[in-house]
Amino acid sequence: AIGQWMRLLQQNPDTNLFEKAVSEQARLGQAESLLNIHEPRDIEIAGVESHKFRASDDFAEMRILNIHLAAVAPYPAPEASAVRVDVVFYDEQKSSGRIAPTTAVVPADSLRIETPWENGERKTVTATYVAPRNAGPDAMDRDAHYYGYAVKVYYKDKLQAQEARPRSLLSPGETSPSTKAAP
Repeated sequence: AIGQWMRLLQQNPDTNLFEKAVSEQARLGQAESLLNIHEPRDIEIAGVESHKFRASDDFAEMRILNIHLAAVAPYPAPEASAVRVDVVFYDEQKSSGRIAPTTAVVPADSLRIETPWENGERKTVTATYVAPRNAGPDAMDRDAHYYGYAVKVYYKDKLQAQEARPRSLLSPGETSPSTKAAP
């Protein structure tokens, strides 16, 4: 349900459904966190590295997130195919100051681990945020700029860990025992 509301948010950022989708996403995220808070974890976020690139002729803004994952216990190794990482990038609208999921080019689906997970190994998934540069004489500057990200890691469809920068992008009440982001 959270994923469906996220797609709705990304497709309709300026409609009346936007406010409803934001509140439903927050409500579902809070309920999900409360359900999973006491369950044992199999995977943690070992770190999140954010890299910003200089603007170019092709893009106005580009960022890459490297999300490092580690198994909580070294044995047995997690099933790589059962791991899913959801990343949502957020923009701040210059004109209104409203924070909303980005309209830039970002991963449309959950990130997956492509290779088997070996005992004791760390895995990295990468998410990219690209705000294309508007071209041509009639081009207008984008009314938004990068604000932050939220990452949620699932194993066998159970929330394992989450991280956000800034932390305010986590819904109220969301906590995670394994949020170790790099500065």
